[in-house]
Amino acid sequence: MKRGVFIDVVFVSGMVSGMASKESERVPNEVLIQQLEIDGRAFLGVRIELGAPLLLIKGVRGYLGCGYFSLDAANNVGDALAIVRGVFSFDDMLDAEVKEVSQKAK
Repeated sequence: MKRGVFIDVVFVSGMVSGMASKESERVPNEVLIQQLEIDGRAFLGVRIELGAPLLLIKGVRGYLGCGYFSLDAANNVGDALAIVRGVFSFDDMLDAEVKEVSQKAK
């Protein structure tokens, strides 16, 4: 599967700076927003460093989230959400088995 190019944007205390980095690098206490190309399609990746990383890949029709996300909340607002667990990177998310999906994602 073609993973594409990662373009990082790091928000630090209200300042924005672009940086080239490997997707696997951990940046403590940071929010990373990345444009992802997966199988020729554009997605937005968000990574927030917490105890374990909070990970989100957003597409046009819905999003793929890690275990931090709530299926109940997604159902309440009508979002299409698929949840994967035990992931620490965007690559992990793409390789993981989907554990739960919202009503709209079915």
